[in-house]
Amino acid sequence: MKKININAVHDKDLENFLSEAGILDKVKNGKFSCISCQTTIIMSNIGGIKIENEQVLFVCENDNCLNQYLKNG
Repeated sequence: MKKININAVHDKDLENFLSEAGILDKVKNGKFSCISCQTTIIMSNIGGIKIENEQVLFVCENDNCLNQYLKNG
């Protein structure tokens, strides 16, 4: 069986996580877009967060975007 590492942040800890990453205000002000559909990311529609090359990327809560994110990692 292949080992998979999963890091998760509970909804109640999300604001603190984003604050510690220095991007909470940017998220609250709609400065990020979904990497799949380019929908503006706000606190209420975050479906996933990916860190790639020290850059924070977001996926919205849309099922199609989440499925694409899960397939492509």
